[in-house]
Amino acid sequence: MMNSVFTTLFKNIILLVLLAVSVVFVATPYITLNEIIYLFSCLAVLYVIAALLEAYYLSKVSNNTFVYYYFTDGFLFKQLLKIILLIVVAVVLLLSKGIIKYLSFICFLIALTDIIILIWRFFTKRYFIGLQDNGLLISFNKMEFIPLSKIAKITERHGLTYIVTKQNKTFSLRTDTMKNADVFKRAFYTWITEKGLEPKVFKEQ
Repeated sequence: MMNSVFTTLFKNIILLVLLAVSVVFVATPYITLNEIIYLFSCLAVLYVIAALLEAYYLSKVSNNTFVYYYFTDGFLFKQLLKIILLIVVAVVLLLSKGIIKYLSFICFLIALTDIIILIWRFFTKRYFIGLQDNGLLISFNKMEFIPLSKIAKITERHGLTYIVTKQNKTFSLRTDTMKNADVFKRAFYTWITEKGLEPKVFKEQ
């Protein structure tokens, strides 16, 4: 947990430093173009490494967690939309006539980093649902943990599984599109039975 907090903080500090360096470059004569290219390159590499470490630590689980790969088209669409928007903003900044165009590098960097993280987590199967003794894990861009004691209802409808917490927060799972969906469903309902959650399960047509 502390490792993920540290890497997230480190990544955000690098981003702030990049912004500060950009402001200094466009507002003062103290940094030359060659120096800014060198600084940006070094900081960009550090930013990507920090983002990869953050993704790694955020997706780490204990040895007693049963993990099932989970990656949906809806999540992919949201990620691609975010990346496209970042690239569009970067291009608009780059084509602008003012000094603000130098900020386009940061948008390009964030977009590139998101692409790297998406590909890395996809091929290393860092997107998953995890079954634990004390709750359920859902790992996408961040790790969502649903404690057993907070689960109010589990509903199946049209291929979707909805988990509703006592705080009325709903988590939807596209279990019908999962690779080895039958294996997961068997494990999921075994987990439900073992944890005494059967009275909270409702199946709808």
